[in-house]
This record gives sequence, structure tokens and C-alpha cells, in this order.
Amino acid sequence: MNNISIKKFIQDEKKIDKTPKSIDYSYYEFLIFFMRRTKLTKHDITIGIYFAYGWMPRMLSKFDISNINKIVNILNRAKRGIFPQENELEILRDSINNSLVGVSKLLHFINPDIFAIWDSNVYKYIQKKGKAPQCKFQSIRHYLDYHKKLNQLIKQKGFSSVHKSINKKIGYNVSAMRACEYIMYLSQRSKDKHR
Repeated sequence: MNNISIKKFIQDEKKIDKTPKSIDYSYYEFLIFFMRRTKLTKHDITIGIYFAYGWMPRMLSKFDISNINKIVNILNRAKRGIFPQENELEILRDSINNSLVGVSKLLHFINPDIFAIWDSNVYKYIQKKGKAPQCKFQSIRHYLDYHKKLNQLIKQKGFSSVHKSINKKIGYNVSAMRACEYIMYLSQRSKDKHR
């Protein structure tokens, strides 16, 4: 997976003049849902999965509850800041629509400080390719590598001003992970629209 250039990232953030208000509004509401819970229950997870899928082009067609206790355990640890192991990410992905994208959204809403949303737009932005093969952005290895690259990006000189700028454009403060992913998402969507 390619590195993310801070110089390009700064340029792309400057091109964002407006953010989608419906996304910004629902995003904040989803965060509040999870912030108000100290310990996640099966009920919270079920509700969270379905509203995460409200942000997806495909509906949720599979939610395998045979692993619900494991899922609740993994997600409660994620809420406390513990990044799931590869096998735990597999359990989540395989249980929730076979989709790492949906899982990434759920993890992000649960703990936006350490998890970033991962989808085909973000994958294309990083890879600088026009089309994202399904197998690539459903790869746990690519998802973990993505987080590693974001953590490196956040530490680079210049990121702080980009983060402040995106907070101002959105109208409230978001985590560094959200700022990164949001800039990539909006930049790639804009690029695809002008092709």
C-alpha cells in the first residue's frame, strides 16, 4: 500500500470548501449513541450495525448472531482502546455482512480516536488507482496497514493545521482519524465525479 504524502494531503484539504451537512449531522448523532454507553450490550451492537449500514450503498443482508458474545467482547475492548487482533477482525467481518467496510464504520463510531473508516474511496485515494478491487479493500492486512499509515500521517508536521481546518469546515471537532479519512473520502469522491 502506498504512503500518504502530507504535501498532497494538505493540498487536498484546501480544495474542500463545503462538507455534506447530512453526513456531518448523522455522524455526530452516531458518535453520541456510543459515547453515552459505558459498556456495550447486544442491543447496542445490533442498533450500531444497522445505523452503520445506513451509510452504505448495500443493505445489511447477513448478521450472524452465532458469535454475538464474541462480537460484544471484541467491541467492548475496542471501546476501551484495544485494537482487535487479525482473527477478531475476521470474526467481525465474517459475522457482519462479510464486509470489512461495515465493520470499520462500526468500530469508528465506537471509538473514533483509534479507528478510521475504510472503504473503496479511501483505498483508491491511497493507491491512486481508479477502481478498487473488492478483495483489496476487504483485506484485513490492507486495513491494518491503512491504520499504520494514518498514525504516521498524524505525526507529520503540518497535520495539526489540516485537522483544525477540517474541524472548522465541519463545524465541530472530529478525531484525527476521522479528519484523515474524511479528507481522503471527499477528495476521491470529487476526483471520481470529474472523470
